[in-house]
Amino acid sequence: MNNMAPMNGMETVNSRYENLLEDAGKPPAIVTAVAHPCEKSVLEAVVEARRLNLIEPILVGPIAKIRSVATAVTIAGGLPASSSRFS
Repeated sequence: MNNMAPMNGMETVNSRYENLLEDAGKPPAIVTAVAHPCEKSVLEAVVEARRLNLIEPILVGPIAKIRSVATAVTIAGGLPASSSRFS
């Protein structure tokens, strides 16, 4: 890996994250089921992972609730979703 100096704050954490992504190369996105993504932080992480071409997400859970959270955090559609009766 690139720089293995001790971490000093968020900037170093972010640069290590970027280095990790760079070292990983550009493999194809992996189709990934994301179970019950009904929290803002989860949907934001899914969108970021998709933006970086790490995953091609399929959201599994209560569609109305997922859409409500996505709308509340202004995440546009385009993520496939599958309803789950136990969510």
